[in-house]
Amino acid sequence: MKKHHSQKKRIIGVFKCLLPVCLWICAAISPVRAANTLTYEQATLLTVRMNDVSYEDVFNYIERNSEFVFVYLDNTLNGANRKISLNVQGASLTTILNRLFSGTDIVYKIDNRQVILSREKSPAIVSTTELQQEKEVTGTVKDPDGEAIIGANIVVKGTTNGVISDLDGRFTLNVPDAEAVLVFSYVGYKTREIKVGERAFIQVTLEPASESLDEVVVTALGIKRETKALGYSVQELKGESLIEARESNIINSLSGKLAGVQVSQSGNGGMGSSRIVIRGNNSLGGNNEPLIVVDGVPINNFNGGSGGSEWGQSDTGNGLADINPDDIESISVLKGAAAAALYGTRAGNGVVMITTKTGGEHAKGLG
Repeated sequence: MKKHHSQKKRIIGVFKCLLPVCLWICAAISPVRAANTLTYEQATLLTVRMNDVSYEDVFNYIERNSEFVFVYLDNTLNGANRKISLNVQGASLTTILNRLFSGTDIVYKIDNRQVILSREKSPAIVSTTELQQEKEVTGTVKDPDGEAIIGANIVVKGTTNGVISDLDGRFTLNVPDAEAVLVFSYVGYKTREIKVGERAFIQVTLEPASESLDEVVVTALGIKRETKALGYSVQELKGESLIEARESNIINSLSGKLAGVQVSQSGNGGMGSSRIVIRGNNSLGGNNEPLIVVDGVPINNFNGGSGGSEWGQSDTGNGLADINPDDIESISVLKGAAAAALYGTRAGNGVVMITTKTGGEHAKGLG
């Protein structure tokens, strides 16, 4: 028992001797840990001695002597072209930048090793008169049936200040004064302009735009049909375009104006015969010209050329040369068997339908 008590006293004595040593080691390690927690900006001290230099010169010097990088837009330093002098020793970057930008509107932010520069934005100054004149306008946009128009554009005329109507056709918009004009528009509806005046609520009805008309062409037997309702290819040429070139033979006026229509002119002058073919030749030995129909009546587009004799070959032109181009209202070309089915086998090469002008009412008197 006595031996065990002496061992216990010896252990306590050793522990008392080691305790000061442990405390000294902990005190020595603590500053090292604190130093490791410092950021790069806090741990980096710079010395700058420069006279009569620009901001860019200071930035370049700091970048060469540290790992810092300056990032800024080209217009950030506009107006800050004065020469500066800086004399600091062993200072942090924050201290240097505070002295450098003192008295300017340039602000900075240090993000690790990046220094981001920008201009301090000053709040816009709004006069009391402008605040008093500006007013809020609300309203609804509907169609003639009273249904709300969703997504209608409402813009203050002459500005880019605008909104669109919501699911109920409602809108809210701030206008500069009572003289402002609101422009209401939507696809398929007529645009309206309304002066605000003293009203705070505006109810607008937009009328449908009905200017667009469907294109109508003349088909077989003079029947008029809408182009989109046809199941075959039809092309129409108005009479005004036939008299632009003033050809004596109207067949020559079709050249280059209709797709798939080929016109071959003879070398016998303006009154010579011409050949017309739609979508190429269908026969090697037969007639490949289309059927000509004038006001629903098929005509013979004869070729007036004759064989050679001792006096040479003669050419008296086509049958279509007898039609005055000024009397034609339109020409429709029916292509393919489906388009010309009502005219039978004669229309196997297509049909050229000519509609002439009809008489109309004129004012009394000569001319």
